[in-house]
Amino acid sequence: MALSSLAALCSSPPVSVVQDSPAVSNLNGLSPTADDAAAPNVFVRSGGELKEIKQLHCRVTKKGPTHNNELIAKCAEVGTRESLDYALKVFEGWKEDECVAGSLFVCNSLIRACSSAGLGDRAILVFVRMLEMGVMPDKYTFPFLLSACTRASWFREGVQVHGAIVKMGFAEDMFVANTVIHFHFECGDVEDGHRMFDKMPERNVVSWTSLICGYSRRDCPKEAVSLFFDMVEAGVEPNPVTMVCAISACAKLQDLKLGERVHSYIGSLDIEPNGHMVSALVDMYMKCGAFVTAKQIFDRCVERNLVLYNTIMSHYVKRGMAREALAVLDEMLEQGPQPDRLTMLSAISASAALNELFFGKSCHGYILRNGLQEKDDNINNAMIDMYMKCGKSELACSIFNSMSNKTVVSWNSLLAGYVKNGDVRSTREIFDEMPERDLVSWNIMIGALVQENLFEEAVEFFRMMQREGVKADRVTVPSVASACGNLGSLGLAKWIYHYTEENAIERDMLLDTAFVDMFGRCGDPRMALQIFEKMEKKDVSSWTAIICAMATEGNGKQALKLFKEMLTQGVEPDDVTFIGLLTACSRSGLVKQGRQLFQSMEEIYDISPKVVHYGCMVDLLGRAGLLEEALDFIKSMPIEPNDIIWGSLLSSCRTHKNVEIAAYAASRIPELSSDRTGIPVVLSNIYASEGKWSEVAKVRLKMKERGVHKVPGLSSTEVNGVVYEFSSGDESHPEMSRIAQMLDEINCKLRNAGHVPDLRNVLLNVDDHEKKFLLSRHSEKLAIAYTLISTGQKMPVRVVNNLRICSDCHTYAKLVSKVYDREITIRDNNRFHFFKEGVCSCGDFW
Repeated sequence: MALSSLAALCSSPPVSVVQDSPAVSNLNGLSPTADDAAAPNVFVRSGGELKEIKQLHCRVTKKGPTHNNELIAKCAEVGTRESLDYALKVFEGWKEDECVAGSLFVCNSLIRACSSAGLGDRAILVFVRMLEMGVMPDKYTFPFLLSACTRASWFREGVQVHGAIVKMGFAEDMFVANTVIHFHFECGDVEDGHRMFDKMPERNVVSWTSLICGYSRRDCPKEAVSLFFDMVEAGVEPNPVTMVCAISACAKLQDLKLGERVHSYIGSLDIEPNGHMVSALVDMYMKCGAFVTAKQIFDRCVERNLVLYNTIMSHYVKRGMAREALAVLDEMLEQGPQPDRLTMLSAISASAALNELFFGKSCHGYILRNGLQEKDDNINNAMIDMYMKCGKSELACSIFNSMSNKTVVSWNSLLAGYVKNGDVRSTREIFDEMPERDLVSWNIMIGALVQENLFEEAVEFFRMMQREGVKADRVTVPSVASACGNLGSLGLAKWIYHYTEENAIERDMLLDTAFVDMFGRCGDPRMALQIFEKMEKKDVSSWTAIICAMATEGNGKQALKLFKEMLTQGVEPDDVTFIGLLTACSRSGLVKQGRQLFQSMEEIYDISPKVVHYGCMVDLLGRAGLLEEALDFIKSMPIEPNDIIWGSLLSSCRTHKNVEIAAYAASRIPELSSDRTGIPVVLSNIYASEGKWSEVAKVRLKMKERGVHKVPGLSSTEVNGVVYEFSSGDESHPEMSRIAQMLDEINCKLRNAGHVPDLRNVLLNVDDHEKKFLLSRHSEKLAIAYTLISTGQKMPVRVVNNLRICSDCHTYAKLVSKVYDREITIRDNNRFHFFKEGVCSCGDFW
């Protein structure tokens, strides 16, 4: 919209051809208002239709053109597009000599009517035309005109109108200035809006409200609340609109103390809060987590409207308080207003959260009876989600198939439902069928793969996502970080971490906690600690993640130090925290501290130990060689020990060569089932280490009868982004000849360094020469040798092993790290071992 003639027209002195006529102005509840003064007698105030307007036109035509004002004013009062088109045609036929008393009032009325009808361009054309005819605007014209610019988001045109206001001398008028402030804030021009406020010689409550609400709506809640209290100090009493804006700003800040301060001031005014204020207060207290206070305000409100009911219900659902939401709905159905779409969205979501199929179906029936689902994708998507969560995929699919407009949200609802039901196959099929996918689709799919422990597939999907140009967010990255952590790939872990930094993905507590956990699982506790120390906010999950990272490293002292710091910060531990602490103590030989922690669980923190905590204590005592105490501990357990606990004791018996307790522990396991292959294998190894070959034969025969097979030792190493896997005794690798040469070289150097192979680790009834050869072909040694010949000097060596590292391989890795000046990291099925300069981080205690 161009206002080419506006500047020239407004440069002349503001001389009005008629006397000023006041008009009513109301801009979105914030613009100045004034009582109507006596209007010209020809103005008709009664409502009418287009037919009546045409009849009036006939009468006016007979009276002459000077009576056109009556017709235009009538059309503006009706306010429909047809009536305004009619009025504009008459107005365009005006001539300068036809301007009579009341012309300014008629022009203002027409501008106001066009603005209200959303015809901003017509409003501005009327303004330009009135200037051309010599009808000078008054202080009521500009609020209507700026309202048109605000509604249409016409910033450039509004700025020109602002210029006209200054040139014509209306800038200091309070009513006009208030509208200018409102216009600038609504169009995002905060600085000019505030500058206009500062220049005002006099301000009223509307001036302050325009400024406060402008800042609140422009995501500047701190400034809005600060201005609210500046207004109070200036002695200006806020109106209901001001109060609602101030309360809403506190809600955005989620600052309970500040919200209570605003609420307290409102209470001191001794006014009865209206429905909007009550809804705003409930919203604020809910967002600040003060649910009891919010419900008390809700209960005290006598006239509860639909907005108030919807506000408290939606917050209950978002906060996971589904039963409370349904209780509010019950009350609403008994004595409140009739539910609408928003009400039913909350009700369906609450039903889904509680798996309340009957209630969900009842909501579905209400929606159908009242036609609420028509052309409302949100309702249909919510019902798909509800039926999926209630295990009724056929009903969800029925709704989905009946939808004429299936949006990506609809597809995602179906996708998330199959994930919830653990149906990865159907999830993948739906994902492949989707006509379009958004970030949420990818997040659901990657999360589903991680949930099903398909970590490599999850990483590959993330790579596919990148190839399709979809940028990850702070929901994607934790899932991928979890996959990397479970794979134990430090290279992948570093890649996803750098990806986050390069793409400026917003870091929050959840994401940083995922990174701490990831690096801890991938054997880089220093990086995990570095990220943890930089975190601004830390919850119990964050502290638990870093404690577990120290446990994986076997750094019990550091884990206990972090625990003390956690308590100092006022963070209460949970049951998972104690798993990390007890594991750290077990792997560091801190028996006394472990006992104290286990005892403190119930006595101090009111946490009942679970079977996993008892398992940690058995492991702690067993590793320390306190086998009798470990056995007594198991016998005194208030819950039935499972095969994992007996298996832990069995492993300790092997380390400390106690055949008697080992046999007892094995006898307590009802079945040597195939899913617990390690238990009969450990028992067999214990007998073999003591030379009891007849017992070995019995155990292995039983294993054979049950179809149980010993899991072969597997080790993998990553070289130049490619993972190579080695199996104990396997010589099928294409570079086996080079690997064998490297093994011979290593053995020669280690022998010169005083290393003697520990043949006790070969649990077969063969001669020593054969034992030495078998020992030299353990998978860890093959992986180390291959990495040495495939990487440059001083490059770190990283090996992942599926079994517990044997004592000979452990000594071997220590000596290789010293002789070849390499840092070696081995992750076995129990923990990380960090070898450097001939020393292991475990202190030879594992």
